[in-house]
Amino acid sequence: MIPLFLLFFLVTAFALAPSSSAQQTRWLNAGSLQNWYSEIGNEREHGLVTSQQYGLRWPAILEYQDAQAGKAFWIGLQGFDDGENEPFDYKVIHIGPRVQGADHFFPREFALHSRYRVPEVMVEGRRSVYDNTGSQPDVVDPELPSDRMIRIPWKRLWD
Repeated sequence: MIPLFLLFFLVTAFALAPSSSAQQTRWLNAGSLQNWYSEIGNEREHGLVTSQQYGLRWPAILEYQDAQAGKAFWIGLQGFDDGENEPFDYKVIHIGPRVQGADHFFPREFALHSRYRVPEVMVEGRRSVYDNTGSQPDVVDPELPSDRMIRIPWKRLWD
């Protein structure tokens, strides 16, 4: 039998553990203004790292220039019927600043488009240590009107 204090510890540890989801993120880093984006369309507080000020960097080459605490995205409906429960007179769903929104928003695609390939930076014959994970483009299109773009088309609930 599990001692009571061990059971209390396990329950408390799972209750206080940060929740995680399988949401992808990408960095939109063209030039000195950079920010990260989530595939569900908004960047919640503590979404990528456990730091309140993280993202929206300028000038991004310097450390600790982050100016983003969190953003929120709210959608309200009147006369919502999900087909299973009693219809709601009003229904509001949201992402952030402290809510994941993973049960309400379902992206069809999450792709980083770029006009150029990411250059390989070499210093004295060795690859740079700059970590560009999350900023590698999925699509390179020389005809793109901007340097970079993130495409996130969502699936509507009524499709």
